[in-house]
Amino acid sequence: MITPEEIFEMRCGIRLTRPLIHCITNPVSINDCANAVLALGAKPIMAEYEGEMPEITSAAKALSLNLGGISEAKMDAMEAAAETANKHDIPFVIDLVGVGCSSVRREFAKEIIKKYSPSVIKGNQSEIFAICGLEHHAKGIDSEDSTDIKAAAEVVSEAAGRFKTVALISGKTDLISDSKRTIAVENGSELMPYVTGMGCVLGVLTGSFLSVTESSLSVRDPFDSAVSAAVTLGLAGEFAAEEYKKTGSLSRFHGGIIDGLFAMDKKFYTTNSRYHDYET
Repeated sequence: MITPEEIFEMRCGIRLTRPLIHCITNPVSINDCANAVLALGAKPIMAEYEGEMPEITSAAKALSLNLGGISEAKMDAMEAAAETANKHDIPFVIDLVGVGCSSVRREFAKEIIKKYSPSVIKGNQSEIFAICGLEHHAKGIDSEDSTDIKAAAEVVSEAAGRFKTVALISGKTDLISDSKRTIAVENGSELMPYVTGMGCVLGVLTGSFLSVTESSLSVRDPFDSAVSAAVTLGLAGEFAAEEYKKTGSLSRFHGGIIDGLFAMDKKFYTTNSRYHDYET
């Protein structure tokens, strides 16, 4: 299992190499996503025009797709970007936003996964259950499934095996699996659900950590990248919560997450990281 020191090393690798991360993401959270990628040390580009996809995606070190705010034009752009990523062996993550409440998104996501084999699929519990064809409960893009960690761990492992990829369920406890191993990440703050777009931010951070697999500094697999992203965002939430305790300001908490992504040092990682193997 990857250590906190190695996660910090990957973060340092991102800051050293400044990889370009192509993000097609949710318009609600696009600004936060771009700032999160910048704070981590990478360079975001948020291009969405289909005609640009071959040129822009091929120049990136990783691709992050997000089904929020979907449109026909955006779906065409995502498919073109995924096709380009496959052609150039560029790792990518697909964030399954809203597949629990929209059959259009669900069928599109299944097509992208089948045709282009993303490195990581990500969603909340309802979204991962939905993509597996299991009973789920969603209200808009939010999950109303139970917090049954055992059931979620079984399904995240099933999703990874079924789609031959790494699967990530985000929530109070994040779960990451490649079907052979499952990690539970306990980091985070109870304030994070009160700030919109944190799931979207986790998606682009996953893309940023996937870029390290292309770096000579540290060769990692997508499983390590997904774990690193979940731990890093959870720690940033804890970093921001300390500021909230001083001010009681939710807006300061929001900004504090970006501060954490930028400022957290090795000691913060080694002292506060909480994740472990989960036996299903």
